Amino acid sequence: MLNFSLSDSFSWNEIFPEYFLFNYVFWFGVVATNCLTTFSVVTNLINMAVFFKQGLQERVNFTLFWLSFSDLMVALVISVITKGFTGDVQLGSILVDGTSFVNFIWGIKALFKDLSSGLTMFLSIERCICVVRPLHFNSTFIARHGKMIVSMTILAFILYYLPLLTSVGSESAYIKETNTPKWYSISTEFNIEYRRFNDYFMGFSLCVFAPFVILVCAVLMFRGLQQSSRIRKAVIVSSEQTGRTLSELSKKERRVVKMVFVLAILYMLTSFPLIVGVVIFDYYDTFESEEKAIETRNLVLVMEVLLFYVGTSYGALSIFVYYCCSSSFRIEFHIICCLTK
Repeated sequence: MLNFSLSDSFSWNEIFPEYFLFNYVFWFGVVATNCLTTFSVVTNLINMAVFFKQGLQERVNFTLFWLSFSDLMVALVISVITKGFTGDVQLGSILVDGTSFVNFIWGIKALFKDLSSGLTMFLSIERCICVVRPLHFNSTFIARHGKMIVSMTILAFILYYLPLLTSVGSESAYIKETNTPKWYSISTEFNIEYRRFNDYFMGFSLCVFAPFVILVCAVLMFRGLQQSSRIRKAVIVSSEQTGRTLSELSKKERRVVKMVFVLAILYMLTSFPLIVGVVIFDYYDTFESEEKAIETRNLVLVMEVLLFYVGTSYGALSIFVYYCCSSSFRIEFHIICCLTK
């Protein structure tokens, strides 16, 4: 499954020829990755600053703040994980095996990537209820306890991944040539079983179920916005009002719903390649021929990394959604970036 065990046990130097590794590491591992992660870190820091200045007491700002934090952590993890693809990693006086480094850091990436998916799903559900049941929304459980749900979601993901990250064993070997110790990770029996459970559970929940829920919510939000627009126009005409007093608050809510709607569409577009990757990854295990299995595995490893970066672009591009759909975000953005006096 794509979620955690991408780098279960392999050496890139053994799988791919040297010329491929050089071009891959330089153009993709250095140029593309650093550009994406740097841009994602900067944009998500700006997002967090804007939502903090707008006030975290508002439910949507609170959720988007932690969503931006999760995307920020994904970008930071990506910036260091590629070091393990090119060989061993030097951490102070300890040399860490490259594969062991990737295996452990990949679990941290999975934690925050899955958290981003969970928060996006919750935000879509909340705004969907807001537009489908506008008169009863503020009295619903989700509206009254939105911050608590977000906090519990964050805590649940941390507790879920904690056994996976802490159950990895380790051993060290002393290298005479370099006169330094080298650290290797060892998968304990519990870690192997828990990882297998995680592959199936999170693979289905966040690669199949979450996009389906977000898609349904996006459709309902779109239809709800259309119906709300027709009703408001009819009420304005029939009551001979100017529309300013009647639509001031609803316009704000509509902008928020539109923003979440576009954010949900962006998530679907960037997550679809990951869904395809999961299907391909599960399919290659069915090959009985060892030669075909090796060839397919080589292809899958390349495709999975490419699809993974397509999926993480969601966090880097979200700032454009916030900027285009929220006037209050634009105002704070200009102030933070010193674009206005």
